[in-house]
Amino acid sequence: MTCANIANLLTYRFETVFHLLHCHPYLAIDDIVECLNYCSKKKCIDDQPATFCCGCTLDTTPDEPPALFLNNDLSRINEVENIDGYAFLGTKEEYDLDRPQNIWELAEALLKKDEFK
Repeated sequence: MTCANIANLLTYRFETVFHLLHCHPYLAIDDIVECLNYCSKKKCIDDQPATFCCGCTLDTTPDEPPALFLNNDLSRINEVENIDGYAFLGTKEEYDLDRPQNIWELAEALLKKDEFK
């Protein structure tokens, strides 16, 4: 699991770190805190990894266009949006959720929560 996975799961999916630990019992709270500290300080820049976390703005690998899933149901074809030159079945807000983020900012915000103090 990458720092981006941890930060995104704690930001968007799990209400608390304990929910994350329940679903991923191989992790320990110390692992998560270490991961978030590493990420929040952007230590990966100094470590010069082969690749940065997928979904982080530090990842410079070329973007792939978002997928267009119609599940063989063409009744929604008129809902396709042209966003950044790509056909996307969804809203601009949904498209933006898949855009790279400053993951270290998520990590910083998470470390400020009481459960990590």
